Amino acid sequence: ADIIRTIVALGRSQKVEVIAEYVETLEQRMMLADLGCDIFQGYFHSPALSEGHCIAYFAKSQTVQAEAHRV
Repeated sequence: ADIIRTIVALGRSQKVEVIAEYVETLEQRMMLADLGCDIFQGYFHSPALSEGHCIAYFAKSQTVQAEAHRV
């Protein structure tokens, strides 16, 4: 946790987003969020996808976000 906290602080000092990779569990996701990571990538959110599946995944994500903003 100390190493991650230091990396996040370094990113913040350089005004860049901090991306955490290989996030596989809810516990990891929550800890990284608490430490200040901006973006998360890994099997917790989605397994590796083919190009076609990736496009469909993002299209569905945009539809869900658009519907959430209408509420």
